[in-house]
Order: sequence, then structure tokens, then C-alpha cells
Amino acid sequence: MLTLCSTKLKLLLTALLLVMAITLSRLSALAQPVVIGIGAIAGWLWLRQSADRAYQSNLAGSGSQHKGPVVTEKSACWFAVIFAVLLLAPLLLVESKAPWMALFEMFYRAGALVFGGGHVVLPLLQAEVVPAGLVNQDVFMAGYAAAQAVPGPLFTFAGFVGTSMPASSIGSALFHGGVALIAVFLPGFLLLCASWPFWLRLRSYPSMQAALAGIGCSVVALLAAVLYQPIWYSTVQQPLDLLLVLLALMSLLYWKISPLLLVAAGALVGLFWL
Repeated sequence: MLTLCSTKLKLLLTALLLVMAITLSRLSALAQPVVIGIGAIAGWLWLRQSADRAYQSNLAGSGSQHKGPVVTEKSACWFAVIFAVLLLAPLLLVESKAPWMALFEMFYRAGALVFGGGHVVLPLLQAEVVPAGLVNQDVFMAGYAAAQAVPGPLFTFAGFVGTSMPASSIGSALFHGGVALIAVFLPGFLLLCASWPFWLRLRSYPSMQAALAGIGCSVVALLAAVLYQPIWYSTVQQPLDLLLVLLALMSLLYWKISPLLLVAAGALVGLFWL
């Protein structure tokens, strides 16, 4: 994250976006795409000068000219599929009223609206499943902690959330987990198919580099906002909680204890002490 905020201007932009992310998260589930969009615009306006200098330097060194990005017909079709599923899933849910369809729509929407990694999907999933009573808050946070301790992308946490929802049998619970897992990853795979033919060429332009730098600041701000709400706000509620957090942080940074062992130790502390 430090590389994404390597200048004073980027740090200032990240701080402003952090305040915006915390404020908007209390008002709307669309806070994340709004913060990402504002970060991209701010980066394009504020950071374009440094990106342009780097671009001109690379251009002079290579002695060649960059060609414009080409959006192929296949790319356009993939983009159409992404938005078609996003728009049609709620309509199909109204028609079918199938529980698995509701699960697919919920997690596909979360995967489509998230940019910047698995951590920022946390408040979206929490807002969907905890208030509705589908998953208990303590179970939700315990699953998040366990997901931190195992290898692989954090989006796999969606599988845990889907499996933890009310089900008639173990087979049904596993089916729900599979649907949630596929749905949350699907938008990213579709976006990769859509943007791959022209993305490498597009990202070489100064305007796009500046916008991506602003998006990087947005991601850092969103991660910090997630650390505050729901993680810190819902777990650190008394001095003993703060002491355990500091002890776990020291164990990670200085004693290099495995996250898996820390999660197991935290479970034991909660079972016998809290």
C-alpha cells in the first residue's frame, strides 16, 4: 500500500478519499464504486503531469509511437455479458424466486461492484447477509478471520458465507457455498476476458496512468475504511479487545507467528476467556 501512496499529493488524496469512504458507507451500498470513480477523476486531474513526464521519457527512450487501444468485437461482447447479467439477475430473481438465484444475484453484484481486492468486498457482503439475519455477525467475522489465515484470494470467503446461510441439509449448504463462490468470482473473469486484448496498450497512456494512480489511492482509502468499519467497530469494544489486537499485531510483525496459529489462539481465548 505504501507504493500506491508514494508522494505527498497521493497521501493527501488518499486521506480525502478515506473520509469520503467512511461517510458514504453509512449512506449507500454504492459507496465503493463512487469512491473509485472520484479517485480516478481526481488522479486524472491532479496526477497527470507526473504521468505525462514519465510517458514522454519512455517514448523518447524507445523512439517509437504508441498506437491507440483497439476494442475488439469480442471485447464488446464480453462487456455486454457483464452488464447483462448484472441487470437481468434481479429480474430473473423476481420471476423465479429461487433461493439459489437470490444468492447468485447478491454475490455477483458484490463481485461486480468491488475494485481493489477481497478486503473491500467485506462491507458489501456484511450489509447483505448480516442485517437480513442470514449469517450471524460473530460467525461472519470469524469466517473472515479464518479466510485471512488460509492461502488463496480472500474472495473465497464468499464460499464460507454461502455455506453458513440457513440450509435444509449439508448438501444444500455446500451448494449455496458453491453458488456464492462462482458468483463473486464471475464478474472478474468476465472483465479479464473483455479487457485483455487492449488493456496493456491502454494503460501505457498518461491519462490512464494518472487515473489508475488515483484508483490506487481509492483502494488504500477503502481498505482503511474497511479496517474501521466493520472490522474495528464490531470487534474492538473494550480494553481487553484492544490488548488482544495489539498482541496479535506484535506477533505478526515481530515474532512472525503464522496467521493460522493466531486465529486458532484467538478462538481459544474467546472460548475460555471472553
